[in-house]
Amino acid sequence: MLDDDIYNIEEQQEINAKKQQKEFQILNEKFAICFNTPCGKEVLQHLQNMTTEKPTWIPSSNDPVNNGFYREGQNSITNYINNKINQFNNDKQQR
Repeated sequence: MLDDDIYNIEEQQEINAKKQQKEFQILNEKFAICFNTPCGKEVLQHLQNMTTEKPTWIPSSNDPVNNGFYREGQNSITNYINNKINQFNNDKQQR
């Protein structure tokens, strides 16, 4: 009985992992579709200009340590979007 329970748990975990992977693929595709349009590319470029294209730390700022953390948090948004697009493109090439 215990072996059956372990098998069912492992089987359910495998099913959940495949479902989650498929959900990530769908989300990656949505990011790619959205940001590969002319308007999407402009919006992404604007976000990058506001975030990743600026330094995260400026020596003369009033609170350089906290400012750096804040700026890096902003950068993570555009990095996340770009990673989603890249993941979709990589998955598409592997198919």
